[in-house]
Amino acid sequence: MAPRSSSGEPFGALSNGRVAVHLGDVERDVLASLIPHIRTMLSDDDDPSLDRLRPPAHAAEPGIDAEYRQLMGNDLAASRDRALDTMEASLAGDELDTAGVEAWMHTLNAVRLVLGTRLGIDDDHDPTDGPLAAPGQSPDDPEAEARFVYLWLSELLDALVNAAAGNLD
Repeated sequence: MAPRSSSGEPFGALSNGRVAVHLGDVERDVLASLIPHIRTMLSDDDDPSLDRLRPPAHAAEPGIDAEYRQLMGNDLAASRDRALDTMEASLAGDELDTAGVEAWMHTLNAVRLVLGTRLGIDDDHDPTDGPLAAPGQSPDDPEAEARFVYLWLSELLDALVNAAAGNLD
């Protein structure tokens, strides 16, 4: 496993176009332990918190939108499953290729969107603006762990996007 870079970033751009993974064992273990929960969470078609993963294709025409969902719903779910499989298979590695980067981005963002919806975080919230806790919120709040995971996944996604963008220079 690659040690953290001197910058402390979890990911870094490599000269070969790949992305270095500098996650520690604990971080990798946490991500590995989350994957079964993510699979369960993303497979519940009746969960309204998944709506951000499947916005209406034709909001003005519900019939066309329903037809689109019927035609594409399984493909979208299969794409999420493939991304999870790729992420899971690459957790122990030190580098990600383009497909790995895309799978990690897809998975991290999907989980963030669902968690954000469940926590009442809207599109206007910038996770770098500070804590998501309400003033006076106790660390014993049942949502505290989900808020922490949301913030951590946001930071991972941001670092991964920055590392991948570093390969575009």
